[in-house]
Amino acid sequence: MNMIEKTANFLDKVGLLFGYVGASLTFALVILTVQQVLARYLFNSSSIALQELEWHVFGTIFLFSMAWTYQKDGHVRVDVFYQYFSPRLKAIVNILGIVFFLIPICYFMMIYGWDDVMMARHYINPRPQDYWSKNWFGVDHDFYATATSIEAWLRTFLFVGEVSSDPGGLEARWISRGILPFGFAILALQGVASALSELLVLVNPHKEHVSGK
Repeated sequence: MNMIEKTANFLDKVGLLFGYVGASLTFALVILTVQQVLARYLFNSSSIALQELEWHVFGTIFLFSMAWTYQKDGHVRVDVFYQYFSPRLKAIVNILGIVFFLIPICYFMMIYGWDDVMMARHYINPRPQDYWSKNWFGVDHDFYATATSIEAWLRTFLFVGEVSSDPGGLEARWISRGILPFGFAILALQGVASALSELLVLVNPHKEHVSGK
């Protein structure tokens, strides 16, 4: 039983880690939003790439925080009868919910999400090798040749596949699409941690243990 508890605690720490990452990204989202507001209203300019980055950061915050929220029992729960159950009966209900609902949903989101990532990577990127170098520096800049070499290297593995349909939008959209299956993988691991914790309650109902608390 000690091994079960150690495994549950380790998986709890994984969920907590990505919860902290999601919480930290909230600050980045605030900075991006303030920058866009100031650029638009003070300088009459804006960046489509940064606007799209705001959406992706928001989605990452949500997906990275799912496991942490579940760990803290922060998701919506309809407690018509559950609140009156004994610790052992609550544990049985929670384990059944994890095994028959949470894990299967996470599995399908990971499988179909990964297919989406692979599809995004196999698109043909229509942008030239010096797209960003030319836009940022111009062909007459001293750093243009170096920037083009770096950009060409990045286009061999990073800036590949699907790009934004808007001019100046983000590339490598397979990365943002990959956050979806990754977030559900973290949630699935948290589900396993919670199931193990509930198993300990079944063994010793007089000492209630809730994952993450």
